Amino acid sequence: MARIKYGIFILLQVVARVAAWPVSGDSSTTSPPSSPSSGSDPTPGYLQVILESRFKLGPTKALIDTWQNHWITSADFDNMKSLGFNLVRVPFSYRNFKWSNGSYINEIDAFSRLDWAVAQAKSRGMYLVLDFHVWEGQIGQGTSAVHPQCSARAEVFVIFSQPGAAGQAQRDLASAIWSLVAEHYKGEPTIAAYDVMNEPTGSPGDILQIDMYKAIRPYDPDRIIIMESVSANPVSYGWTNVMYSFHEYDMEGSNFNNNKKTYQSEVGGYIDQSNSFSIPSYVGEFMTTGRTLTWMLQQMDTSKIWWSGWTYTTVSQGNWGLYNFGSSMDVDVSTDSYATIMSKWSNMGAKSVTSIASLYKAGAMA
Repeated sequence: MARIKYGIFILLQVVARVAAWPVSGDSSTTSPPSSPSSGSDPTPGYLQVILESRFKLGPTKALIDTWQNHWITSADFDNMKSLGFNLVRVPFSYRNFKWSNGSYINEIDAFSRLDWAVAQAKSRGMYLVLDFHVWEGQIGQGTSAVHPQCSARAEVFVIFSQPGAAGQAQRDLASAIWSLVAEHYKGEPTIAAYDVMNEPTGSPGDILQIDMYKAIRPYDPDRIIIMESVSANPVSYGWTNVMYSFHEYDMEGSNFNNNKKTYQSEVGGYIDQSNSFSIPSYVGEFMTTGRTLTWMLQQMDTSKIWWSGWTYTTVSQGNWGLYNFGSSMDVDVSTDSYATIMSKWSNMGAKSVTSIASLYKAGAMA
């Protein structure tokens, strides 16, 4: 495989929260159940669940399909290619594969959007990283963590990463999803790697990462597996063909000298650790602007590491995206009518380009 170094993250979220390309169907039919089972979904604050509780599954599927069809299109893949990117980090959710009542979606429907992304990338000579971004039980309980660009998004990382029956139950559910993904994509050269879990907390004895590795390897023995929040030598676990990843959000300020010091101590430290294990490094997410962004891209290129910036498109979030949709597509999923949501998601309008797009292009083309 040619060296992969120029990347971008496709953010697949709608205002509050939505799964990455969720689709319809279940284990026996392409038609959704008439309604979700009451209280069965462990993520009650999840946007898709709110829509289902108001409109039922079939109409919600139509809304989500409409949003997906307009948020990222084949023209966007053309544009990413023209910007010099050869890697796209694509998130997915457990809701790609399961109904809110816990039943599984049939394989054709479950993978339809991810398969579309694979086909789009393949036709352009690009690669994908598949990123498990939302797991079952993640949102709506326990300790909250606030992501830098999200105002108040409660997510649970502690249970999933910890020993005990509750943590193991969540890991078992996630492992089942990874086994499906690994079996489906075994041998697919367009997929560069699997990012086993987005931003988990440290897990005692790395039990989370060990479980995900074990779920993937029987079905896809050769794929690169990306691990986050791990500091142990992979040899100690018998891991092969792994890459360690980290996210950098401490360089958002305008003080260039301070940002350089942060990069050297944080990103540089992670790179040194991976080099000591003779494994590659991947900065899977980062956000910075201006002179710092140009310098950071140069540093990562010099270090010959993979990277993917956050993110390709946002809604009125400035330089958090290369492109921004306007606020006219914002919806309140708790109160807006079905017709209003459908209308706004059918007519997202034009995207404006932000100042970082040209900097990314210069860095990718260098």
